[in-house]
Amino acid sequence: MKTITLFVFLIGSMFSTLLIAQQQTRIEFEVDEIKLSTGDSIEIKIQLVTDSSTVLIDTPEFVISPDDLGYVRNSMFYATNVGKGWMKAIYQNLTDSIKVEIEEKSTSENPGDDESTEEQPTDSIGVNTIKISRVLPSGKVLPPFAIKEGQKYTIGGLPSPMNILNGGTILFPAGSLKEDVTIHVELPKFSEIGESDSVKFKHKKIVNSIAFHVYVNDSLISPYYFEQPLEIEIPFKRGLLRNLGIDPAKLSLFYASDSLVFDQNGISDVIVDSASNVIKSKVAHFSNLVVAESSVLTSENPIKEKSVSIFPTASGDAITIRFDQVENGQKTIILFNVTGQSIVNRSFDGNELNLSVSDFPTGVYFIRILTDRNEQLNVTRFIKR
Repeated sequence: MKTITLFVFLIGSMFSTLLIAQQQTRIEFEVDEIKLSTGDSIEIKIQLVTDSSTVLIDTPEFVISPDDLGYVRNSMFYATNVGKGWMKAIYQNLTDSIKVEIEEKSTSENPGDDESTEEQPTDSIGVNTIKISRVLPSGKVLPPFAIKEGQKYTIGGLPSPMNILNGGTILFPAGSLKEDVTIHVELPKFSEIGESDSVKFKHKKIVNSIAFHVYVNDSLISPYYFEQPLEIEIPFKRGLLRNLGIDPAKLSLFYASDSLVFDQNGISDVIVDSASNVIKSKVAHFSNLVVAESSVLTSENPIKEKSVSIFPTASGDAITIRFDQVENGQKTIILFNVTGQSIVNRSFDGNELNLSVSDFPTGVYFIRILTDRNEQLNVTRFIKR
Protein backbone atom coordinates (compact mmCIF):
# COMPACT_ATOMS: atom_id res chain seq x y z
CA MET A 1 0.00 0.00 0.00
CA LYS A 2 2.87 2.40 0.80
CA THR A 3 4.40 1.77 -2.62
CA ILE A 4 1.11 2.45 -4.41
CA THR A 5 0.53 5.59 -2.33
CA LEU A 6 4.03 6.89 -3.09
CA PHE A 7 3.57 6.22 -6.84
CA VAL A 8 0.28 8.10 -6.92
CA PHE A 9 1.87 10.97 -4.99
CA LEU A 10 4.78 11.19 -7.44
CA ILE A 11 2.47 11.14 -10.46
CA GLY A 12 0.30 13.81 -8.88
CA SER A 13 3.33 15.96 -8.13
CA MET A 14 4.62 15.65 -11.70
CA PHE A 15 1.18 16.59 -13.11
CA SER A 16 0.99 19.62 -10.83
CA THR A 17 4.50 20.68 -11.87
CA LEU A 18 3.55 20.44 -15.56
CA LEU A 19 0.44 22.54 -14.98
CA ILE A 20 2.45 25.19 -13.14
CA ALA A 21 5.10 25.22 -15.89
CA GLN A 22 2.39 25.58 -18.51
CA GLN A 23 0.77 28.46 -16.63
CA GLN A 24 4.11 30.26 -16.40
CA THR A 25 4.81 29.94 -20.14
CA ARG A 26 3.23 32.36 -22.58
CA ILE A 27 3.75 33.97 -25.96
CA GLU A 28 3.79 37.71 -26.59
CA PHE A 29 3.93 40.09 -29.52
CA GLU A 30 6.93 42.41 -29.34
CA VAL A 31 4.57 45.34 -30.07
CA ASP A 32 1.38 46.29 -28.22
CA GLU A 33 -0.58 47.21 -31.38
CA ILE A 34 -0.17 47.70 -35.10
CA LYS A 35 -0.98 51.01 -36.80
CA LEU A 36 -0.12 51.25 -40.50
CA SER A 37 -1.22 52.84 -43.75
CA THR A 38 -2.38 50.75 -46.68
CA GLY A 39 0.57 49.34 -48.57
CA ASP A 40 2.92 49.54 -45.57
CA SER A 41 4.48 46.56 -43.82
CA ILE A 42 6.04 45.64 -40.49
CA GLU A 43 8.03 42.69 -39.19
CA ILE A 44 6.08 40.58 -36.70
CA LYS A 45 8.07 39.01 -33.87
CA ILE A 46 6.56 36.57 -31.36
CA GLN A 47 8.36 35.72 -28.10
CA LEU A 48 8.07 32.57 -26.02
CA VAL A 49 8.32 33.81 -22.43
CA THR A 50 9.08 31.72 -19.34
CA ASP A 51 10.25 32.68 -15.87
CA SER A 52 13.84 32.03 -16.87
CA SER A 53 14.08 32.96 -20.58
CA THR A 54 12.63 34.77 -23.58
CA VAL A 55 13.19 33.43 -27.08
CA LEU A 56 11.80 34.29 -30.50
CA ILE A 57 9.47 31.77 -32.17
CA ASP A 58 10.19 30.92 -35.82
CA THR A 59 6.92 29.21 -36.77
CA PRO A 60 3.84 30.76 -35.15
CA GLU A 61 0.50 30.79 -36.94
CA PHE A 62 -1.48 33.99 -37.42
CA VAL A 63 -5.18 34.79 -37.65
CA ILE A 64 -6.26 38.27 -38.80
CA SER A 65 -9.82 39.52 -38.37
CA PRO A 66 -11.25 40.81 -40.58
CA ASP A 67 -9.03 38.87 -42.97
CA ASP A 68 -8.89 41.64 -45.60
CA LEU A 69 -6.90 43.98 -43.33
CA GLY A 70 -3.70 42.35 -44.56
CA TYR A 71 -1.66 39.19 -44.57
CA VAL A 72 1.49 37.76 -42.98
CA ARG A 73 4.23 36.30 -45.13
CA ASN A 74 7.73 35.35 -43.98
CA SER A 75 7.19 37.14 -40.63
CA MET A 76 6.12 40.36 -42.39
CA PHE A 77 2.63 41.83 -42.04
CA TYR A 78 1.43 43.68 -45.15
CA ALA A 79 -1.44 46.14 -44.68
CA THR A 80 -3.84 45.96 -47.62
CA ASN A 81 -7.21 47.40 -46.57
CA VAL A 82 -8.56 50.19 -44.40
CA GLY A 83 -10.18 49.07 -41.15
CA LYS A 84 -9.79 48.02 -37.52
CA GLY A 85 -9.49 44.53 -36.09
CA TRP A 86 -7.03 42.24 -34.38
CA MET A 87 -4.24 39.77 -35.03
CA LYS A 88 -3.89 36.54 -33.08
CA ALA A 89 -0.64 34.56 -32.82
CA ILE A 90 -0.90 30.82 -32.13
CA TYR A 91 1.94 28.57 -31.00
CA GLN A 92 1.04 25.07 -29.84
CA ASN A 93 -1.72 25.74 -27.26
CA LEU A 94 -0.59 29.30 -26.49
CA THR A 95 -2.11 32.48 -27.97
CA ASP A 96 -1.73 36.24 -27.83
CA SER A 97 -3.65 39.02 -29.60
CA ILE A 98 -3.10 42.68 -30.45
CA LYS A 99 -5.19 45.40 -32.06
CA VAL A 100 -4.67 46.29 -35.74
CA GLU A 101 -5.63 49.62 -37.30
CA ILE A 102 -5.08 50.36 -40.99
CA GLU A 103 -5.56 53.84 -42.44
CA GLU A 104 -5.72 54.97 -46.07
CA LYS A 105 -2.31 56.09 -47.32
CA SER A 106 -2.37 59.83 -47.94
CA THR A 107 -2.05 61.14 -51.48
CA SER A 108 1.38 62.49 -50.62
CA GLU A 109 2.56 58.93 -50.07
CA ASN A 110 2.95 56.17 -52.62
CA PRO A 111 -0.26 54.11 -52.88
CA GLY A 112 0.35 50.39 -53.08
CA ASP A 113 3.97 50.54 -51.93
CA ASP A 114 5.10 47.64 -49.73
CA GLU A 115 8.87 47.69 -49.47
CA SER A 116 9.04 48.68 -53.10
CA THR A 117 12.31 50.46 -52.54
CA GLU A 118 13.68 46.91 -52.41
CA GLU A 119 15.35 46.71 -55.78
CA GLN A 120 17.94 45.03 -57.94
CA PRO A 121 21.19 46.89 -58.69
CA THR A 122 20.69 48.91 -61.87
CA ASP A 123 22.35 51.70 -63.77
CA SER A 124 19.99 54.66 -63.44
CA ILE A 125 20.77 55.72 -67.01
CA GLY A 126 18.30 54.11 -69.40
CA VAL A 127 16.12 52.58 -66.66
CA ASN A 128 12.48 52.70 -67.67
CA THR A 129 9.59 53.89 -65.50
CA ILE A 130 6.41 51.95 -64.76
CA LYS A 131 3.33 53.88 -63.65
CA ILE A 132 0.73 51.61 -62.04
CA SER A 133 -2.88 52.67 -61.46
CA ARG A 134 -5.60 50.63 -59.79
CA VAL A 135 -8.97 50.80 -61.52
CA LEU A 136 -12.15 50.34 -59.46
CA PRO A 137 -15.25 48.52 -60.84
CA SER A 138 -16.91 51.93 -61.19
CA GLY A 139 -14.22 52.85 -63.71
CA LYS A 140 -12.52 55.29 -61.37
CA VAL A 141 -8.75 55.27 -61.91
CA LEU A 142 -6.82 55.77 -58.68
CA PRO A 143 -3.67 57.95 -58.66
CA PRO A 144 -0.68 56.18 -60.24
CA PHE A 145 2.33 54.93 -58.35
CA ALA A 146 5.66 55.10 -60.22
CA ILE A 147 8.47 52.59 -59.86
CA LYS A 148 11.56 51.74 -61.89
CA GLU A 149 12.85 48.56 -63.43
CA GLY A 150 14.42 46.41 -60.73
CA GLN A 151 11.70 47.24 -58.18
CA LYS A 152 8.78 45.27 -56.80
CA TYR A 153 5.20 46.53 -56.63
CA THR A 154 2.63 45.21 -54.14
CA ILE A 155 -1.09 45.63 -54.79
CA GLY A 156 -2.70 47.04 -51.68
CA GLY A 157 -5.39 49.28 -50.29
CA LEU A 158 -8.11 48.15 -52.68
CA PRO A 159 -11.61 48.24 -51.16
CA SER A 160 -14.12 45.42 -51.44
CA PRO A 161 -14.80 43.75 -53.84
CA MET A 162 -11.33 44.28 -55.32
CA ASN A 163 -9.63 43.36 -52.06
CA ILE A 164 -9.18 39.83 -53.45
CA LEU A 165 -6.27 41.32 -55.43
CA ASN A 166 -4.58 42.85 -52.37
CA GLY A 167 -1.26 41.22 -51.56
CA GLY A 168 -0.34 40.42 -55.16
CA THR A 169 3.22 41.40 -56.13
CA ILE A 170 5.06 42.14 -59.36
CA LEU A 171 8.85 42.29 -59.73
CA PHE A 172 10.08 44.11 -62.83
CA PRO A 173 13.65 42.82 -63.36
CA ALA A 174 16.26 45.22 -64.66
CA GLY A 175 16.11 45.18 -68.46
CA SER A 176 12.54 43.90 -68.62
CA LEU A 177 11.31 46.95 -70.53
CA LYS A 178 12.45 48.90 -73.57
CA GLU A 179 10.19 51.90 -72.91
CA ASP A 180 8.18 53.65 -70.23
CA VAL A 181 4.75 52.08 -69.67
CA THR A 182 1.55 52.74 -67.77
CA ILE A 183 -0.28 49.70 -66.33
CA HIS A 184 -3.90 49.60 -65.20
CA VAL A 185 -4.67 46.86 -62.65
CA GLU A 186 -8.33 45.84 -62.48
CA LEU A 187 -10.79 42.97 -62.42
CA PRO A 188 -11.19 41.17 -65.78
CA LYS A 189 -14.30 41.43 -67.93
CA PHE A 190 -15.33 37.87 -67.02
CA SER A 191 -15.79 38.85 -63.36
CA GLU A 192 -19.12 39.71 -61.77
CA ILE A 193 -19.92 41.69 -58.63
CA GLY A 194 -22.44 39.87 -56.42
CA GLU A 195 -25.14 41.31 -54.17
CA SER A 196 -22.91 41.08 -51.10
CA ASP A 197 -20.18 43.01 -52.93
CA SER A 198 -18.28 39.79 -53.58
CA VAL A 199 -16.51 38.85 -56.80
CA LYS A 200 -17.52 35.87 -58.89
CA PHE A 201 -15.99 34.66 -62.13
CA LYS A 202 -17.81 33.27 -65.15
CA HIS A 203 -15.96 29.99 -64.78
CA LYS A 204 -16.38 27.73 -61.77
CA LYS A 205 -12.71 26.73 -61.64
CA ILE A 206 -11.27 30.27 -61.44
CA VAL A 207 -10.29 31.30 -57.89
CA ASN A 208 -8.70 34.68 -58.69
CA SER A 209 -7.86 36.80 -61.70
CA ILE A 210 -6.18 40.12 -62.47
CA ALA A 211 -6.37 42.12 -65.68
CA PHE A 212 -3.19 44.03 -66.56
CA HIS A 213 -3.72 46.62 -69.30
CA VAL A 214 -0.47 48.09 -70.57
CA TYR A 215 -0.35 51.49 -72.29
CA VAL A 216 2.53 52.96 -74.26
CA ASN A 217 2.11 56.65 -75.11
CA ASP A 218 -1.60 56.35 -74.18
CA SER A 219 -2.11 53.43 -76.62
CA LEU A 220 -3.31 50.09 -75.21
CA ILE A 221 -1.13 47.14 -76.22
CA SER A 222 -2.60 43.75 -75.34
CA PRO A 223 -0.91 41.43 -74.82
CA TYR A 224 2.25 43.37 -73.98
CA TYR A 225 5.47 41.32 -74.17
CA PHE A 226 8.39 42.11 -71.89
CA GLU A 227 12.07 41.91 -72.79
CA GLN A 228 12.45 39.29 -70.05
CA PRO A 229 9.83 37.63 -67.82
CA LEU A 230 8.41 39.35 -64.77
CA GLU A 231 8.12 37.58 -61.41
CA ILE A 232 4.57 37.68 -60.07
CA GLU A 233 2.63 36.46 -57.04
CA ILE A 234 -1.18 36.28 -56.96
CA PRO A 235 -3.05 35.47 -53.72
CA PHE A 236 -5.90 33.01 -53.32
CA LYS A 237 -8.31 32.42 -50.44
CA ARG A 238 -8.15 28.98 -48.82
CA GLY A 239 -11.81 29.20 -47.77
CA LEU A 240 -12.88 29.70 -51.38
CA LEU A 241 -10.92 26.60 -52.40
CA ARG A 242 -12.73 24.57 -49.77
CA ASN A 243 -16.10 25.85 -51.00
CA LEU A 244 -15.20 24.97 -54.59
CA GLY A 245 -13.73 21.59 -53.63
CA ILE A 246 -10.35 22.46 -55.20
CA ASP A 247 -7.07 21.04 -53.88
CA PRO A 248 -4.43 23.85 -53.70
CA ALA A 249 -1.89 21.42 -55.21
CA LYS A 250 -4.01 21.35 -58.39
CA LEU A 251 -3.90 25.11 -58.93
CA SER A 252 -1.91 26.75 -61.68
CA LEU A 253 -1.57 30.09 -63.47
CA PHE A 254 -3.00 30.82 -66.90
CA TYR A 255 -3.67 33.55 -69.39
CA ALA A 256 -7.31 33.94 -70.35
CA SER A 257 -9.00 35.93 -73.09
CA ASP A 258 -12.11 37.96 -72.30
CA SER A 259 -14.09 35.05 -73.81
CA LEU A 260 -12.32 32.60 -71.42
CA VAL A 261 -9.92 30.90 -73.80
CA PHE A 262 -7.07 29.65 -71.58
CA ASP A 263 -3.39 29.10 -72.35
CA GLN A 264 -0.05 28.91 -70.53
CA ASN A 265 2.30 30.02 -73.28
CA GLY A 266 4.70 32.49 -71.71
CA ILE A 267 4.09 31.25 -68.14
CA SER A 268 6.92 29.35 -66.44
CA ASP A 269 8.23 28.24 -63.04
CA VAL A 270 4.79 28.01 -61.43
CA ILE A 271 4.90 27.37 -57.66
CA VAL A 272 1.86 27.01 -55.39
CA ASP A 273 2.80 28.30 -51.94
CA SER A 274 0.04 26.83 -49.76
CA ALA A 275 1.59 28.20 -46.57
CA SER A 276 1.28 31.80 -47.79
CA ASN A 277 -1.80 31.21 -49.99
CA VAL A 278 -0.15 32.61 -53.11
CA ILE A 279 0.81 31.26 -56.52
CA LYS A 280 4.17 32.35 -57.91
CA SER A 281 5.32 32.37 -61.51
CA LYS A 282 7.27 34.09 -64.24
CA VAL A 283 5.21 35.69 -67.01
CA ALA A 284 6.33 36.78 -70.47
CA HIS A 285 3.50 39.20 -71.16
CA PHE A 286 0.58 41.01 -69.53
CA SER A 287 -3.12 40.57 -70.28
CA ASN A 288 -5.60 38.64 -68.10
CA LEU A 289 -3.88 36.39 -65.55
CA VAL A 290 -5.96 33.66 -63.92
CA VAL A 291 -5.44 31.39 -60.91
CA ALA A 292 -7.50 28.29 -61.64
CA GLU A 293 -7.62 24.53 -61.35
CA SER A 294 -5.28 22.90 -63.86
CA SER A 295 -8.13 21.03 -65.52
CA VAL A 296 -9.34 24.20 -67.28
CA LEU A 297 -7.00 23.32 -70.14
CA THR A 298 -8.19 19.74 -70.49
CA SER A 299 -11.88 20.58 -70.30
CA GLU A 300 -13.20 23.73 -71.94
CA ASN A 301 -10.08 24.90 -73.76
CA PRO A 302 -7.62 22.07 -74.42
CA ILE A 303 -4.33 22.96 -76.07
CA LYS A 304 -3.48 20.43 -78.76
CA GLU A 305 0.21 19.70 -78.50
CA LYS A 306 2.31 19.53 -81.70
CA SER A 307 -0.77 19.82 -83.89
CA VAL A 308 0.60 22.54 -86.18
CA SER A 309 3.89 23.14 -87.97
CA ILE A 310 5.31 26.39 -89.32
CA PHE A 311 8.12 26.47 -91.87
CA PRO A 312 10.53 27.93 -92.47
CA THR A 313 10.97 29.24 -88.94
CA ALA A 314 13.00 32.14 -90.30
CA SER A 315 11.92 33.77 -93.55
CA GLY A 316 11.98 37.03 -95.44
CA ASP A 317 9.16 36.26 -97.86
CA ALA A 318 6.50 33.75 -96.77
CA ILE A 319 5.72 31.02 -94.26
CA THR A 320 3.56 27.91 -94.48
CA ILE A 321 1.28 26.83 -91.63
CA ARG A 322 0.37 23.15 -91.83
CA PHE A 323 -1.68 20.92 -89.53
CA ASP A 324 0.01 17.64 -88.63
CA GLN A 325 -3.41 15.97 -88.48
CA VAL A 326 -6.58 16.72 -90.38
CA GLU A 327 -8.48 19.55 -88.71
CA ASN A 328 -11.96 19.96 -90.11
CA GLY A 329 -13.88 23.21 -89.85
CA GLN A 330 -12.87 26.84 -89.84
CA LYS A 331 -9.72 28.00 -88.09
CA THR A 332 -8.61 31.48 -87.04
CA ILE A 333 -4.97 32.56 -87.17
CA ILE A 334 -3.81 35.45 -85.01
CA LEU A 335 -0.30 36.78 -85.62
CA PHE A 336 1.22 39.39 -83.32
CA ASN A 337 4.59 41.02 -82.70
CA VAL A 338 6.64 41.11 -79.48
CA THR A 339 4.76 44.17 -78.20
CA GLY A 340 1.47 42.28 -78.48
CA GLN A 341 0.21 44.24 -81.50
CA SER A 342 -2.05 42.11 -83.71
CA ILE A 343 -0.71 42.05 -87.27
CA VAL A 344 -2.93 39.38 -88.85
CA ASN A 345 -6.34 38.03 -87.79
CA ARG A 346 -7.68 35.75 -90.50
CA SER A 347 -10.13 32.84 -90.76
CA PHE A 348 -9.46 29.97 -93.15
CA ASP A 349 -10.51 26.42 -94.02
CA GLY A 350 -8.34 23.49 -94.98
CA ASN A 351 -5.18 22.19 -93.36
CA GLU A 352 -2.53 24.43 -94.88
CA LEU A 353 -2.11 28.18 -95.23
CA ASN A 354 0.57 30.14 -97.06
CA LEU A 355 1.13 33.57 -95.55
CA SER A 356 3.19 36.39 -97.05
CA VAL A 357 5.43 38.18 -94.53
CA SER A 358 7.50 40.22 -96.97
CA ASP A 359 6.00 43.50 -95.76
CA PHE A 360 6.60 42.75 -92.07
CA PRO A 361 9.40 44.58 -90.25
CA THR A 362 12.35 42.43 -89.21
CA GLY A 363 11.83 40.77 -85.84
CA VAL A 364 10.17 37.97 -83.85
CA TYR A 365 6.47 37.16 -84.37
CA PHE A 366 4.06 34.82 -82.60
CA ILE A 367 1.17 32.81 -84.03
CA ARG A 368 -1.90 31.55 -82.21
CA ILE A 369 -4.55 29.39 -83.91
CA LEU A 370 -8.09 28.75 -82.67
CA THR A 371 -10.43 26.07 -84.01
CA ASP A 372 -14.20 26.38 -84.39
CA ARG A 373 -14.53 24.07 -81.34
CA ASN A 374 -12.94 26.72 -79.11
CA GLU A 375 -9.71 24.72 -78.93
CA GLN A 376 -6.44 26.52 -79.23
CA LEU A 377 -3.31 25.14 -80.78
CA ASN A 378 0.19 25.78 -79.52
CA VAL A 379 1.40 29.33 -79.84
CA THR A 380 4.57 29.22 -81.87
CA ARG A 381 6.88 31.81 -83.36
CA PHE A 382 8.96 32.63 -86.39
CA ILE A 383 11.60 35.19 -87.27
CA LYS A 384 11.16 37.70 -90.06
CA ARG A 385 14.55 38.35 -91.65
